[in-house]
Amino acid sequence: MKFIQFIILSLVFISCSNYYKPLKPILSVNQISKNLGKISIDSSTKIDFTIYNNGNGPLIIDTVTVSCECTVPSFITKSILPNDSAILSVTYKPTNSGEFNKAIIIRSNIDSIFTILKFHGQVIKI
Repeated sequence: MKFIQFIILSLVFISCSNYYKPLKPILSVNQISKNLGKISIDSSTKIDFTIYNNGNGPLIIDTVTVSCECTVPSFITKSILPNDSAILSVTYKPTNSGEFNKAIIIRSNIDSIFTILKFHGQVIKI
C-alpha cells in the first residue's frame, strides 16, 4: 500500500514540475553592430537599435551606458513585456576626424546581465 502511495505521489510531483516554467526574459537585438560609413565631423548621427524580448518574463533595462561623451543614448522604456520590442536611439556627435568604434552597454535582468552593442565608421572633414 505504501508503495502505491509513493508511486502516486511521485507521478503527481513529476506532472506538476513539468508545468512550472520560470519566467525568463531573452534579449535580442536586430543588429548588434552597425556600420555608419562616412559621416561629416559637423553633423550628428542618430542610430536606432530595436531591442526584443523573446522570453516569457518581463525584460527590465537597468542602465544604458556609452563608451564616450560624444554618444548620447535615449531610451525611455525600462520594461519590455514578453514578445514585445522597444527602440534604443543613440545620437553620435563626432569630435575628431578618422575611424571610430563606439560601444553601448545595456545592463538588464537577463542571465548574462550585460549586452554590448557597437557602431563604427569614419568621420571626415567637409
